[in-house]
Amino acid sequence: MVKKMTKTQASLSVVLGVIVWAVLGYVLAVALQAVVGLLLGKLFAAGIGETVYLMFGYLIAYITIVRLAPLPQKKKRQMMMIGLLSGWALSSFFIIQLFVGFILSAMAQMGVDFSGVDSTLFTTIVSAICYVLTLAVVIGVPWVAWKRRATQNEIGLQRLPTWGELGLAPLGFVVYLITSAVVVYLVTKFVPAFDVKQVQEIGFSQLGTRLEYILAFFILVIVAPVAEEILFRGYLYGKMQKYIPWWGAALVTSALFGLAHGQWNVAIDTFILGMFLATLRTITGSLWPSILLHMIKNGVAYYFLFINPTFINTLGG
Repeated sequence: MVKKMTKTQASLSVVLGVIVWAVLGYVLAVALQAVVGLLLGKLFAAGIGETVYLMFGYLIAYITIVRLAPLPQKKKRQMMMIGLLSGWALSSFFIIQLFVGFILSAMAQMGVDFSGVDSTLFTTIVSAICYVLTLAVVIGVPWVAWKRRATQNEIGLQRLPTWGELGLAPLGFVVYLITSAVVVYLVTKFVPAFDVKQVQEIGFSQLGTRLEYILAFFILVIVAPVAEEILFRGYLYGKMQKYIPWWGAALVTSALFGLAHGQWNVAIDTFILGMFLATLRTITGSLWPSILLHMIKNGVAYYFLFINPTFINTLGG
């Protein structure tokens, strides 16, 4: 007779299954790219784009785990829904960027000259379009196609926040900074290959005019936190809580949040940030404190990247 799992054990097994799916999917994606490189050449393999490999890797891993996982049918359905939500949001996030890039490339091929457009203004417009399209697709398509509407309660925008809730954001930022510093230190100590100084590609490089500073601030400190919080701690987190406990939804959405940022050094930091953002969402029942914490984090990063970059260099010697 098979021993019945407790609710916590079953929920934990679903969360672990999704995490295994993410790790296995990434490994399969790397292996797939290596095989294509051996068969058709490295240039061809690189030209396809890592997003395609990731999608196929996750799809293969997802089908394998759902079929083989030793879970009751109900839990398999729960894991399937979590996997579908994760795959839908993450693939939409990447595919929209590819789609916009393809359109811009096609326009350039047709003779449209973008060289005269200010690079910062161009990046701002493209970034804003990508964020708006991603939210429209992720939230809007299920609503229109399958009547699966995301309510304001699910997203966490059903009311305005209280001052007390907003006050949790700066406190959460301080605790997040300490936690992230400790974790990154431990990772660098035990994983020598981990490059903590790898520079994150954010789309903005040298800012010259006041307008360029304003545009970069607008995207990085206002638009990005709002859009990313609605996507990860709003839509995804709200939907996943129907199938797993809050801590499971926090783990999965934070892992996806880190994965969306690409680089390992950035992914670790954003995973930790994601856990604090999800905790704020759970404690307050509102998305606004998470948005504010995300804005504070990006605002501090903006200051040290563009306003006072010599400060970091001074600390580093």
